[in-house]
Amino acid sequence: GNSMNEAVQSTVREAMRAAGRDIDVPPSKLLLEGYKEEDLALVQKLLPAARDALRSMPGAPFDTVCDAAGKLNVWSTVESLFQSPKIYDDVAAGRLTVQGAYCDVK
Repeated sequence: GNSMNEAVQSTVREAMRAAGRDIDVPPSKLLLEGYKEEDLALVQKLLPAARDALRSMPGAPFDTVCDAAGKLNVWSTVESLFQSPKIYDDVAAGRLTVQGAYCDVK
């Protein structure tokens, strides 16, 4: 994951709108007219991390929630890898390690 990520920002915008924080949501710079962020498949995939970030810091500014959502998404991705029996078995046997990374590119 990384900071300054339009996919995470779109997802946090959607989570904040759903939580009634429309006034705190900056407009998207990349979304084309006629499209809605909530209709994007990647936004739907990232939405649990954005909701968790917003729940953990309900009054935080947009950028702070985005950073937290990006970090939570890294953990979610690592956890999802362990759903594969092959990956789980290889990690348990010491043949494989799984790592996540978050880069602050501000």
